Amino acid sequence: MNKLKVVSLVFLLVFLNSYNALSQVKKSSIENTIEYFNKRTEVIGLAKSENWQALIPILESLTQQYQNDGDLFYLLGLSYYQTEQYQYAVTALKRTLDCGGTVLSGIPTGSSPSNDIMVKIAKAYAQAGDKENAMLWLRKGVASRYDEKPFVKGDSAFLAFNEDSDFQMLYGNNGQENVTRNEAWAIDIDYFEKRIIELHYSPYHAISKTDFAQSFIDLRARIASLSDEQIVVELMKILGGMGNGHNLIIPTSPEMGALKKLPVQFYQFNEGLFIVDAEDDLKQWIGYKVEMIENTPIEEALQKTNVVNARDNDMQTLWLGPYYLGLPDVLEGLGIIKNTKQVVITLSDAKGKFNKLILNPVAWIFSEFPEIPKLKIDPQPLFLSK
Repeated sequence: MNKLKVVSLVFLLVFLNSYNALSQVKKSSIENTIEYFNKRTEVIGLAKSENWQALIPILESLTQQYQNDGDLFYLLGLSYYQTEQYQYAVTALKRTLDCGGTVLSGIPTGSSPSNDIMVKIAKAYAQAGDKENAMLWLRKGVASRYDEKPFVKGDSAFLAFNEDSDFQMLYGNNGQENVTRNEAWAIDIDYFEKRIIELHYSPYHAISKTDFAQSFIDLRARIASLSDEQIVVELMKILGGMGNGHNLIIPTSPEMGALKKLPVQFYQFNEGLFIVDAEDDLKQWIGYKVEMIENTPIEEALQKTNVVNARDNDMQTLWLGPYYLGLPDVLEGLGIIKNTKQVVITLSDAKGKFNKLILNPVAWIFSEFPEIPKLKIDPQPLFLSK
């Protein structure tokens, strides 16, 4: 790359960063834009190093000069919060929202989406002992699709609220005590339905509002006749019908109980579905092609997983379909098997010889969605080397 191109690239990067900074300032007259940009860069650096006390006097001065820069008020609010000046933090963070929010990222203890800022305001009110305003802003954040509500319950800012009925209502706890198993599931299902509507950007783009509501009505009516595992699969089906690949249930909570899985891992290649990993006593089956699960041909079984796989496109069928085929309770819910205690699969080897293999499900803890594992021999092909 020649010197002219390097200079041009550096200029472009500086211009883009300057434009981003200035775009946060609405209708504000800045006499010296270079000085303004340099000061912004300085305070962002201080924030990333968590030098909160040093930030406050600089930001107080800057926000007096540049009163429409949401980024500066955001950093000021975080600085006040981290130094336990909670009322000042509330004022600065509210001003951030008035300015249109912030686009800053990578700032410790902070997150830039507006609903995160609303929850930060709620935390500041809570730390200041103002429960009424804390709950008001917490509800605002939730109504604005704040998606980390489960973590709020254990947040130190809200410890004093954990037993409060208003706070618990945010999590679907309606104050009932000594509930039966069926009542507990009804409460959870009601909360799940409400949470989907709260969070989903477009909940009815793949399913009508009427059919969506009816699916929950039907499930509530069947609670008594379904096992816990079957209810989980039915909830997975509801999400599967919503057609959004980022909405899914991972049914593997070690605390609440988990669906079991088969002791082998499947992977879809152009040539078909193969076993690519297995528990120690089944490793001899790695490399075998899966022809059938019980009496269902594997191609048909893979397509059936789309009922629970809320995919964005066909690639997600190829990627996550094999994962769902490894969950016996899902296989039962899809009508592929009848007995979740033992699953019979038909395999073929490279010469076309068929074998039937009986698999006993095993307990597990979810760590991540499966990727194709490394080969058991070296050297690894390049695409598996890293």
